[in-house]
Amino acid sequence: MELVRKISSPNETVASPLDIGSINYRGYVKVPDQSPEYLSPANATLIDQVVSVQTIQAHVNLLIRFTKRLEQNDSTLLLGYLLRAEQRYILWLNLLDELKPKPESIPIPPLDVSVFWSAHMTNPSTYQEDLIRMYGEHMMSYDFPLIRMDSEIDTESVTIWQEYSKEPYLLEYKDDRPFLIRCPFCMKDNLIEQEKFIQLKMKLGNHQCSRCEIKLDSDILSSKRMLNDIENYLKDERKCLAGTLLNDRTNKVDYRHAKEENRLLFDQDIIREIIRLSSTTYTGKPSPPSLYIPNIQDNCNWKVIREEIIRVLYKLDSQSELSSLRKDIHDRVISSYEHLITPFSLDLIGTVLRYKDAVCKILMNGEDWDEEDVLNRSTTRYQKFLSLKRKHPDKGLIPTVDILNCWFIHMLHPIQYQTFTLSLVGKILNHEGPLDEKKMVEKFAKTCLLWYKNYNEPYSSDNPSKEWKKRKSRIVMSVVFPVYGLFVAQKLWKLSKTHDKKMGNGSTI
Repeated sequence: MELVRKISSPNETVASPLDIGSINYRGYVKVPDQSPEYLSPANATLIDQVVSVQTIQAHVNLLIRFTKRLEQNDSTLLLGYLLRAEQRYILWLNLLDELKPKPESIPIPPLDVSVFWSAHMTNPSTYQEDLIRMYGEHMMSYDFPLIRMDSEIDTESVTIWQEYSKEPYLLEYKDDRPFLIRCPFCMKDNLIEQEKFIQLKMKLGNHQCSRCEIKLDSDILSSKRMLNDIENYLKDERKCLAGTLLNDRTNKVDYRHAKEENRLLFDQDIIREIIRLSSTTYTGKPSPPSLYIPNIQDNCNWKVIREEIIRVLYKLDSQSELSSLRKDIHDRVISSYEHLITPFSLDLIGTVLRYKDAVCKILMNGEDWDEEDVLNRSTTRYQKFLSLKRKHPDKGLIPTVDILNCWFIHMLHPIQYQTFTLSLVGKILNHEGPLDEKKMVEKFAKTCLLWYKNYNEPYSSDNPSKEWKKRKSRIVMSVVFPVYGLFVAQKLWKLSKTHDKKMGNGSTI
């Protein structure tokens, strides 16, 4: 039996960033022997032309396929599969860049590639910076083909993929072909066995280049990758480094500020000297005394790079130019490269594993995804969530799984999502990454209270007070200071109104 029943969508209410805050929601009133309004049959809401009952059905079907494909108890096999899928995802992006298919008729990607593509998209700011930096702005026009993924794979897509990539369309766990790794010093392609590549990726091993004999590990590979990017920037100022492109206020690409920060940080003699010493044309001649750095072919690592960037910062400070840089820009750049040997500015394997956990939550806690009212209500709740984000743009609101499902769908359409959220709150909304338990409990409680205050109805079937009151310091303070104890009691009373078990598992976190 299908998890998602194909149903006819009812008339849908269309929401846009301009009218989303003006919708008049009826309040929650308890009526004996009647379901409260938030549990009553609801009409679906079409949000930004992409979040609808139909796309929710297609997305849930896709998530089921994802989880089935990633079911693997052998962690070594799973990691090998993900590492190979990551390389295939790079081939997929290369395919889109080189073949430039029409956005409305792109080939359907292999399932393993789809996992990486959708996981990358759920980090919209990083996805934007990565694709624009690596390929150009034209890559942002490609949406994830969600509806088409819910149908049979066409043979044309298979043919296009196989002819371009020389890879099978279906990636198997038993695929143990050697990995290809290019030495960043001599540009020699090296074949490395899967087990050894896994160790290299996990910072547990290295591989000696067959040509220049440099021992390549994640430290050397990632630091050299950054130095190569700096060298490319010095030749072409449009090629800014990862971590510098985005405006802090809007999360949009800001070339003017990026070029200025790249100039101040990297157009420096000390940085040029590091690059010279890391080149295969280095003759072994000592550096000028004022620019002495150890031979980076023997000592190309993040310790050296960090030390030299700090020297640059001291120099800028002495010249009263440090204020022109964002305070954490050097750390942001380094975190976009450190121990990352692929061209992305985040750990994409870790991102996929976190995405897999979120997907499992959506499927596990949303067993009612085949019910029309649940599908309709989730679109309305996502609309309300966006309205709440507009009123409280700086609050880290925690979505329930039904809202998270709609949010993920929205982010699969990069240009529309950017335009929508920029109009809504003045910046590209990012889905907040994993939080520690303490922060999650606090933010969830605040989200529940804000929701109830704005809509006069419960937010979740989870009781936010259950974990909120467990903090040891809160208990001790309540005993020592009776006034604080009254505050806690009042807070618990308010939190008790923000949940209702009848709302079902779809409204859990």
